Amino acid sequence: EETGFQGIARERLENGPCLGHQRIGKAWKRWLSWAMRCHLEPMKKVAKTIKEHLWGILNAIVLKVSNGPAEGINSRIKALKVKSRGFRNKQRFANAIYFHLGGLDLYPAGLSR
Repeated sequence: EETGFQGIARERLENGPCLGHQRIGKAWKRWLSWAMRCHLEPMKKVAKTIKEHLWGILNAIVLKVSNGPAEGINSRIKALKVKSRGFRNKQRFANAIYFHLGGLDLYPAGLSR
C-alpha cells in the first residue's frame, strides 16, 4: 500500500472527480499518520498544519473551488484604501467600495450623458 502524496495522487487519478471526502480523507489521514511518525521535525510541523486545515483542504479538492476571486476583491479594496489616503468615516469608505467595485453604471438609465 502506498503512503504519502503518491498514494493520494494515484487514488485521485483512478477515481476521478467522483472521489468523495471519505476516500480522500482516508488517504490524507494515512499520510498524516506517516508524517507524525517521521523523525523529521519539519515534516511533523507540516503534518500538524495540514491536520488543522484538513476540512478546508478536502473541500478544495472535492469541490475544485478557490478563494482567489475573494482575495482579488480584497486586494482591490486595499488598493482603494491606500489610494484615497483615508476616509472620514466608515460609510464613506463603504460608498467608495460600492462605487469603484460595484460594477454600477456611472450614468443610470434614463439620464442623458
